[in-house]
Amino acid sequence: MKTIKNNAVFTLILFMAWVRVSGLIIHVPDDYPTVQAGIDAANSGDTVLVAPGIYYGGFEISGKGITLASHYLISGDTLSIFSTNLNGSNSQRVLNVEWVTETTNIIGFTITKGYFGGIEFAAAGGAGISGSNMYIAHNRFTYNKVGNQNMWCDAYGGAIFAINSVIENNIFNFRKFIKILKIN
Repeated sequence: MKTIKNNAVFTLILFMAWVRVSGLIIHVPDDYPTVQAGIDAANSGDTVLVAPGIYYGGFEISGKGITLASHYLISGDTLSIFSTNLNGSNSQRVLNVEWVTETTNIIGFTITKGYFGGIEFAAAGGAGISGSNMYIAHNRFTYNKVGNQNMWCDAYGGAIFAINSVIENNIFNFRKFIKILKIN
């Protein structure tokens, strides 16, 4: 148990050094009432820090490199991962990230009940990442689906579809397939 805790602390210290929280910190819901409003207000280099709660919707990040994180980012407390939920309501992809030239970080959420209706190359219910550099860490992906009402197709990445991304230290429950493409 002590080794796991020491590894978690070491990982958090390295991560904090790597992320460089150097821009503004936007607090959801204190500064902006919704996650999407916080994302929209952020500029490249900013951090959108989300308080514990359940946040519904399909969230979009496009054209800017930001950090989207739960309080896990500042506390290292894994309870923040379980208590800060991005929820697609089984009707939409939870997170879309497109055309970001700088690294975007997604840290410390439960990403759940995402749905992508269709079977295609870039299908994923939890997070769809295209044309972007991503660092996705310390999240919990659960109950994310791809397909239609009559056929689920996990082979396309029920949890994540990502191009040129680092995905580490995440938990995957139920429909846990991931598709990662590395383009040089």
